[in-house]
Amino acid sequence: MSRHTDDYRWDGEVASLEYVFARIDRSGRYRSLIDGVEREFAVTTSTDYEKVFRASGHLKAGEALRSAPELVAAAQAHWHAEGGNGCRFAMYLSENRRAFGWESWVLAERGDPVAYALAVDERVRACLEPAEVDVISILLPHVEDPGRFGDVVRALGDLESWNVSTQGEETDASHGDLQLLGLSLAIELEHWSEVLGFGPAAPLAYTRRAPFTELAIRAKPPKRPRVSNHRAYMADIEVDVDRDTMAAWWRETEQRRAERLGDEHDARGKARVTTVVQNEAGA
Repeated sequence: MSRHTDDYRWDGEVASLEYVFARIDRSGRYRSLIDGVEREFAVTTSTDYEKVFRASGHLKAGEALRSAPELVAAAQAHWHAEGGNGCRFAMYLSENRRAFGWESWVLAERGDPVAYALAVDERVRACLEPAEVDVISILLPHVEDPGRFGDVVRALGDLESWNVSTQGEETDASHGDLQLLGLSLAIELEHWSEVLGFGPAAPLAYTRRAPFTELAIRAKPPKRPRVSNHRAYMADIEVDVDRDTMAAWWRETEQRRAERLGDEHDARGKARVTTVVQNEAGA
């Protein structure tokens, strides 16, 4: 059995810690290039969250944030809610997690990528059937290196009902030859859920550089299932806003993603890309 007694289910809401998050000083700076024009934007890092949690008394002296699963989950949820991934719809979903059935699990250290994969698989399978669960987030705060995250993704691909595919290759000036990996999971009605991956380091796309490593999985097929490709995405979740708001949110999402991804990161931020790793030639 891969179940670990230290795994933690978070069912909180971002708003409960808003007074803490309001004090964040965003130290992360990214620069994107669009048609030769450079843009800079600020992002919240795990260090920023650790500082405000410590200042507010939520973290004890000497206690690492990644060892406090409740705070790990809250920080990651806030990162989504404040627009870190560039999607206006994700902001709304993360602000109202209970209403949209977004469940988060923080996994304890497993060490070996295969052990992590088995733990993720067991936890996710337990969450697929309950009707109230529409999104599953599996947080891996002890997996910080993109290469190690890639090993976990590949190990999941070796398990039944999971599939790993190459979604492209790139050459990066700083990181060499890269592979864009996609991870998908078989869910009900013969659909495949496209898994979004997030993490704290390059060479992930800027819209995927979150405080902690995360696999975000759509647990249910769309309410109006696709006939053509049988895929399930986070973007399929229906939100209760009027048509004008919907249109405005789409425009805002397109603008935010373009500004953050730039020309160089556009492919890395696609919905079917879970993570980005150095391939053997660039390792």
